[in-house]
Amino acid sequence: MEATLDPLDDLALIQDIYNTTVRIAGIARAPELIVTNLPGDLAAQYNQLSHTITTDPRWAMNVSEAELYGACAHELAHARAGVQLKHGPRFQAFENDIVDRLRAAGIRVKKADPQGGSIPADDWKGWLKLLAWVVPAGLAVLALCISALVALGGR
Repeated sequence: MEATLDPLDDLALIQDIYNTTVRIAGIARAPELIVTNLPGDLAAQYNQLSHTITTDPRWAMNVSEAELYGACAHELAHARAGVQLKHGPRFQAFENDIVDRLRAAGIRVKKADPQGGSIPADDWKGWLKLLAWVVPAGLAVLALCISALVALGGR
């Protein structure tokens, strides 16, 4: 299903992300602003938002600030479209904070696995909980089997 939303509706969230994470990180310039591999014209909408942030005098920002806002819009667009986030070292410094803010706003985020795979947001926690239950249960069953074999071998 193709996402249908107005990127301008996300400005408050973008400002929140910027004010609580990016600005505080003290990073002078953000990575690329161009949003790609999104469904339909969603990429064009977010690219227009980034362009507006960068060029509209009402924002009264320097280029670095505008780029950081644009980077927030970029990440939000990817999250909205379910595209995994994966960036180089320049962006890693505050990517986790942005992801946390998006998740806190109820947006499901896919974050790239360092080995190149994709880990859907919070799915690993479910597997961890399952392992925490299965491993002890498996060990208990194994202990019962060994006890039964010992008991049968003693006859």
